[in-house]
Order: sequence, then structure tokens, then C-alpha cells
Amino acid sequence: MAIQRIAPIVCLTKVLIATAMVGGFAPLSVQAADSNRYDLKMRQSYREVADVQVEYEVRGQLVLPGEKEAEKLDLEVTANVSYQDRLLFFGDAPEAHQEAEQEEKLPFVRAARYYDQVDVAMKINNQKRTPLLREQRRLIGVQRKNTILQFHSPAGPLRREELDLIHLPGDPYVLQLILPKKPIAIGTIWEQDASLLAALLGLDTVGESDVKSELKNVERGYAKVEFSGNIQGATLGVASEIAIKARYYFDLRRGKIASLQMVGRERRGIGHVSPGIEATFRLKMVLEPGTDAGKLSDEELVSMQGTAPWDQQRLSYHSAVLGVSLQHDENWFVTAEDDRATVLRRMHRGELIAQCNVSALPDIKKGKAITLAQFQEDIKKNLGTNFGTFVNAGESTNRRGHLVYRVEIAGTASELPVRWIYYSLTDTQGHRLALVFTMEGDLVQPFGAADQEIVEHLAFANRKSTKIASPTEAPNVKKESAKP
Repeated sequence: MAIQRIAPIVCLTKVLIATAMVGGFAPLSVQAADSNRYDLKMRQSYREVADVQVEYEVRGQLVLPGEKEAEKLDLEVTANVSYQDRLLFFGDAPEAHQEAEQEEKLPFVRAARYYDQVDVAMKINNQKRTPLLREQRRLIGVQRKNTILQFHSPAGPLRREELDLIHLPGDPYVLQLILPKKPIAIGTIWEQDASLLAALLGLDTVGESDVKSELKNVERGYAKVEFSGNIQGATLGVASEIAIKARYYFDLRRGKIASLQMVGRERRGIGHVSPGIEATFRLKMVLEPGTDAGKLSDEELVSMQGTAPWDQQRLSYHSAVLGVSLQHDENWFVTAEDDRATVLRRMHRGELIAQCNVSALPDIKKGKAITLAQFQEDIKKNLGTNFGTFVNAGESTNRRGHLVYRVEIAGTASELPVRWIYYSLTDTQGHRLALVFTMEGDLVQPFGAADQEIVEHLAFANRKSTKIASPTEAPNVKKESAKP
């Protein structure tokens, strides 16, 4: 299978989770409605622990780009996730965030979770896959800024597929945002805020929505609310259409959401970093008061003290074939990998702005390293008529002590201005890696210093590859540029 064909499968988990809006059933009968008004307001408690059970299934097709027309692969997903949740902070943003968030109106939230079970089984054209959450990553910190959820592990960076397993649409801390803002009577119907729906369903934006909620009835202290409709939005720059029908039960005595159930279907186009999808989903979530703090006791949460980790979420990527471990922010996506190279693409506000090719280079003996000038000359020769000028070139060492050559070139390809950033990294044992960042000239500013962040945290690992790339080989601009 060619590297471009592997790409959607590599990032599959994100697409599946993005369609998985969790829900739940409450074993309650419902009586006739009355005229009383009910206040569905969350009561936040910092000592209580909730036990959360999530189940969902997805059935449909993945849509991949083909030679002449799109290729469709049968898709089945079943998952069972259970975790404990404990609220740590609810209210105005801490002092460290007040300046950045002074215009926000929604409460700032921090919580801790411990995942007891994350069992996911995927089947794509009868090919099975079971993504896992590592044992040492089961304790997770959750932070909500406005409607945006952030996750981090105090034990170290998560992998992309681990983040996708736990960052579920329908998260309780987003679900509570769609509750009615004032007491309402049975039979009251209200429109849902589009931005809150986007956060609930895992979309970046919502263009049109006709989703409405209604308080159906109240029985034995539980309020039953149903909402349904159609949403047109986008995620990672790709249009998505979702039809949903859902209901949740709110425990009026405890001031807590007790359960959520949601079914629906989604149609999403093929994107720069993910395949398209045409699927139906059926999901449920049940939240119950915990009887034991367990892994979320004060003693267990000592590792979450402080503020820095909450705002420095990084993801990790490891390739034993290439002998490299990377750390990067959420805007980078691994879209392809084989025994010669790994390809990452960077998204910014729904737009594809850059690509990074990582490849292994032949080892060198001590004292035999090429010079920076030689590296520049090889790059110029390789680019040929695409070469324009050297923007800058330099030699340094990163935080791990690796020798780093960085060369930035401005040139053209297919009559478009292009910027290339070439890296050659060498460790003390003579192991070498090459990174080539490619973007169109007008995207240099939004790209910023994203290359330096990856290089600074790069680590060499044991290599299993037998295929070695050229240190100055540029990506095919027509096929793999920032805007293919």
C-alpha cells in the first residue's frame, strides 16, 4: 500500500471519535407534565467523585481519495469507556489566565480523571485494530477554557490516538453548557446555541443549525430533556453534516446530569489530514455518584499541582523504523508513514499550512560529519531550478545535545512562492535524521516557529529501518505541498 493510502488509516482514531457523541439511558418512567418551573442548574462540588460509563458504536463507511473516484471502506466501531471524574476548580479563570481570558463569560473548569477501562474495537473491511491507552497515562487532567477542552497527562505527553480515545464529543463539562439558563416549565422549547453545539459534537464551527430542546416531563426528581435537529459545520476545515436525536436526564435533587443518550448520522468530506465518513452512531453515557475517591484522592493528585502542565499539552510520536521520537502540539497530524519517511501536516484555523517529512540518514563515523556549507550546497543542487535564495542558515545544539543544521530557502514550485526549511540532526553516536518543512510563501507568518518546537524536543531511538533517504530530498511540491 502506498504511503498516501496509509495516511487515513494512521489517523483513523480521530475521525471515529469525532463522530462519537456519547449518550445514556436512565431507567425512569415518565408521568404527565405539570405547570411547575424547574431549575436545571449544575451544583458544583469539589469533593465528590462521579463514576462515568460510556458506550458507543459506529457503523458506516470511511471515504478515501482514489485514483479516479473515492474509495469506500466498511467501518464498525464498538467501545466501552469508564472513568472516575473529580472537579478541582470551577469559577473565574485563575490569575495566570485572567488577562488572556478577560472577555470570556463561561466559567473556567479544571478536573481530574482516572480511566479504569478504555476498550475500543475497530473493524475496517474486516481488518481489526484495537487502540490502547497506556497504563501510565490513565490519570488525566482536564481543563475547559470557554468551550475548549484541553487534556494532559502528568506522567508525560499523550499519543494522538490516546488523546482521541479520551477526548469524546459529548463530554460532561461541555454537555452542562447546553442546560437551560433559567427555570423552565414542562413543554418549554428553546433553540440551542450554535457555538455550544459545535463544542458538544466535536466540530470546530457550526454554520447552520435547527437543533431545539424541550423539557418533556419530570418524574421522581428527574427532568427529561430531548433535543434534535440538523447541524452543518466543519472540523479541520472539512464540511460536516450531522443529524441528531438525543435526550438527557437531570437529577434535580443533586443538581447533576444523570445520563445522556444520542443517536444520529454524519456525512463528512475528505480532508487534508483525515478521510471522509458516512456513518450512523448510537451512544450512551451514565453518570453516578462515586462511593470512593480511589485514584482521585488528594494524595493521588499531588502530581497535578501547579499550572504549567495544564497549558502545555504536547503529543508524542514514536517510529521504531526511523529511530525517532517527536513531541508536537495538537495542530500537527501524522498523515503517512512507511519504512522511509513519516509525513506530518499542520493545520491552522481549518487551513492546511505546512508539511513536515521526517526521514533517517546514514550513520556517520566520529569526525566525519559534513559541514553546514556542504549541507547547503547539497540542498541547492537538489532543488535545481526551484531554488531561489538562502534566507538563513545556522548551526546549533538542541536541548538533548544533538548537532543541528538549519537551512531556510525561498524558491518557487509550479510558479508559486515556496519556503523550505531543511534540518540535519546528528547525535553523539553518529545517528542522523533529516526533517524538511514545506509551505507556500504566504503561509510563513502563521507557521511561525513550529519547526523549532519539534526539533527542540526530538529524540533519537533504536532504528529498525534499512531504507535510507537522501538528506536533501525535497517533498514533491505538486503532491505534498502545503496546498496540494
